[in-house]
Amino acid sequence: MNYPFENLVFEGGGIKGIGYVGALEYLETVKIYYQALKGLEICLQEQLQLLISGFKREINNIWQTGRERILPNI
Repeated sequence: MNYPFENLVFEGGGIKGIGYVGALEYLETVKIYYQALKGLEICLQEQLQLLISGFKREINNIWQTGRERILPNI
């Protein structure tokens, strides 16, 4: 599918970026995901690279099981 928009901008990085996991999953299901992600902050770009690299399920699992408490606070 071809969509009339070119950019999808997410604001905020750090912990806010994890909140976008569900939104990105939906965009992927409707085939918008790889067309529209641009203009992201560096931290969020790194998080999205993890999602694109196939770690999406693992990130979801971490947040659903409460294992985020073991992640370092950086």
